[in-house]
Amino acid sequence: MFTLCRIIHNSLTSGVFPDDLKTSIITHVLKKAYFNKNDLKHYRPVSNLQFTSSQITHHTDTNNLSEPMQSAYRGQHSTETASVSVQNDILRALDDQNLVLLLMLDHSGPHNFNAYAQR
Repeated sequence: MFTLCRIIHNSLTSGVFPDDLKTSIITHVLKKAYFNKNDLKHYRPVSNLQFTSSQITHHTDTNNLSEPMQSAYRGQHSTETASVSVQNDILRALDDQNLVLLLMLDHSGPHNFNAYAQR
């Protein structure tokens, strides 16, 4: 991880990002499950810097640095396991007669927000 930190520090200090690390895997993800799969405008590109994400994931897993409740970027975890965990927490709080408030935000289209914010 020290090597990765040094690369990031040098990159930020010099304003240069090494060409070898600019390679990414780009996949296209359907924005909503009910959208027409044949219409390209319903897809968004997702770019993963393979070197960086795999290095960070390996380091955090090896050194037990991941948050116990984190679901993203962890094997055997998903939005489904996160939802079940939240539901369990709510039910336990209600069983203890505590007040429960759940606030949910939809960030599925943050690029749309920028268009409005620039006006």
